[in-house]
Amino acid sequence: MKDQNKKPHHLLFNRIAQIYGLFFKSQKKSFDRAIEKAKPVLDIDVYESLLDVGSGTGALCSVLAQRGLRVTGVEPAVKMMAVAKRKTHGQGIEFVTANILEGLPFDSDAFDLVIASYVAHGLQPEQRQVMYRE
Repeated sequence: MKDQNKKPHHLLFNRIAQIYGLFFKSQKKSFDRAIEKAKPVLDIDVYESLLDVGSGTGALCSVLAQRGLRVTGVEPAVKMMAVAKRKTHGQGIEFVTANILEGLPFDSDAFDLVIASYVAHGLQPEQRQVMYRE
């Protein structure tokens, strides 16, 4: 039997994408509150472009786009990406299917800010280092 911890993380998220999609509105509210709370330390509204690594169903991308940022979401799980595209249709968010552990298809300094919300906790320590370097 294969060790479940060795499976690529995105396979799990492909299986639970539709369930995650059910929490889209509540996630948006939580992300919006978190952005406001962090504003004294990190005012996201001063940036123009942002990359959201591990964008999932696009809830954070949606909040950021509504704040006027040019947002790109990166997600390796194609079914999560499908939910994100459906839930954020018409918001002008670009979604790219890619895995940060395999390198991203963007030039250095292509974005003013890069964030990865709820991504590192699912990675092994050596994978986190790869993510942070990318």
